[in-house]
Amino acid sequence: MSQDDEQDVVPAEQEPEEPETPEEPETPEQPEDEPEQPADGFEQQFKDQQKRANRAEGFLKAAGLDPKTGKPKVKPNAPKQEGNALSEEDSNRITNAEKRAERAEARSLGYTHSEDIDFLIKQAHRNFDGDVMAAAEDEFVKNKLTRMKAARDTKDATPQPNKGGGSKPNKKLPDFSKMTNEEFDKWERENRA
Repeated sequence: MSQDDEQDVVPAEQEPEEPETPEEPETPEQPEDEPEQPADGFEQQFKDQQKRANRAEGFLKAAGLDPKTGKPKVKPNAPKQEGNALSEEDSNRITNAEKRAERAEARSLGYTHSEDIDFLIKQAHRNFDGDVMAAAEDEFVKNKLTRMKAARDTKDATPQPNKGGGSKPNKKLPDFSKMTNEEFDKWERENRA
């Protein structure tokens, strides 16, 4: 064996040294009070994202939009009045809703014609403090509604005259009031033959 070969051979008694590996990897200890900081590579991305979010939020605020929802902020249309007084718009909405409810109640009682519904609601307000149900049970109102329906049915059953009816006036006749007796006698001889 040459000298070079002897150096390459490792005696069995000597083992190659391996680096010691700790059982747990070392982690930098962070205090529990502080939130985790983003890693160095992500820190710049995080800051850029924050800037974009703040800029977008500023644009939304400038446009009058709510930054959280992106929808327009609700602004009261009319200033609130003293006490529990309603604005004109609110009172109109309530009035219209009450009218629709009264009409719906009249329809639920079986009255479908607009004249019947209007009469029933008018009588309810006039005599029954707006109670449509009580007005519909009243004998006077029932009889009046029955007569109105009968008159409507009769009117609907009668055909409308088309281009007149009966005999038409004869346009060939002369005006006898302007004729003298001789002219009348002459016309009578010619047309009675």
